[in-house]
Amino acid sequence: MNAGRREELTAINHRFTEHLRQEIKADTPVPTTREDIDYRIGVLTLLLQDAGAKALEYHLARCLQARNEPGI
Repeated sequence: MNAGRREELTAINHRFTEHLRQEIKADTPVPTTREDIDYRIGVLTLLLQDAGAKALEYHLARCLQARNEPGI
């Protein structure tokens, strides 16, 4: 951002979002380890700050729910 390359960052963000939309669907399994769940939650939370695909939002909600389950 400070280097004046906002357009490049926007393009990268768009490509990354599209990649995640292809990889993560509403029925994509939630990771099984706490570390992987936390990572996925972090990535999706940052990505969906403005607005995003409903499937990604739903998957984020499932990850948050799984993180609160005993044993994870």
